[in-house]
Amino acid sequence: MLLFFLLFFSLSFGEYAGLNREAYYMKSVGEYVIKTPYGNISLRKLLPAVLTFVYTKCTGACYPYVLMIKDEVRDMKNVNFVVLSFDIRDNLEDMQRMAYELNMDKEKNWFFGVIDKENLPELLQRVGFHYSWSRAKRAYEHDLLLVGVDAKGNILWEIDGIKNLELLDIFLRELSGGITVFTIPVEKGPLSCFNYYKGRWHTGFGMYILFVPAFVSFSLALMLNIFLWKSRSRL
Repeated sequence: MLLFFLLFFSLSFGEYAGLNREAYYMKSVGEYVIKTPYGNISLRKLLPAVLTFVYTKCTGACYPYVLMIKDEVRDMKNVNFVVLSFDIRDNLEDMQRMAYELNMDKEKNWFFGVIDKENLPELLQRVGFHYSWSRAKRAYEHDLLLVGVDAKGNILWEIDGIKNLELLDIFLRELSGGITVFTIPVEKGPLSCFNYYKGRWHTGFGMYILFVPAFVSFSLALMLNIFLWKSRSRL
């Protein structure tokens, strides 16, 4: 029982940190109209899609983050990528400029845009995107979040943070209707049987723990047999 509890604890709090945030799984993303360089488009018409959130005055991670996403997805064409601003100061022209500066304004399945200020808080709440203004930095501190939305408008998965982007290709296969056997963990759980990092599987400490009950049972049986054998010899 103790062994089962420890393994469960490891899986729940170690390996899946930042991946597939369960609170949002299969929740509806809602219906919104996105203002894009191609005109106003219903989010429903872009599904399945991957959503991410930036702001154009960002001097930190926003611009390189979008480029990293592009590099990871390579030639994925059957899923749309929607880059939205969470800053109400941004307008469509700002987002067009961002796409141009990133040399992504010609990408057919990438949509840089904004939604109405009245609807923006609702969308951010639905996907669990958090941000706050830092007076010291005079900039926003915010999540780096990817949200996979299926063709029915439900949140299929979320990836929070840069370190998990290496799994994006696997998640996109699931989003586009491909077969994904399981979700590969990134974080190395202390009691995991296997850990996936640096592109390879590695045997974890949990694998060795699985052999402990058998080893203990064998040792006890052996000691008992030795004890009984010595007892009989004395007789």
